[in-house]
Amino acid sequence: MTELIHLQAKVPPPLIWEGNVADNYKKFKQLFDIYAEATGVNNYASERRVAVLLNLIGEEGVKIFNNFQMADADKKDYAKVIKEFEQYC
Repeated sequence: MTELIHLQAKVPPPLIWEGNVADNYKKFKQLFDIYAEATGVNNYASERRVAVLLNLIGEEGVKIFNNFQMADADKKDYAKVIKEFEQYC
């Protein structure tokens, strides 16, 4: 018998871009990873995962993303976008 579990995951708050940004990013990333696993975002196509990340990271994060020196195709690659944020923070 298959049991379906409906879960409403807590959405992580936007990344705080003040204070210790490196620590703030680590906390945001951990909360985002938990959210992504709980909601199935990890199973989405890379471009959609980037969209969810940008939706949750906050307006300042989107501004920073827009200034990354990346090819358009790379801006749709979740792993490459995460790497850029890790280097930035």
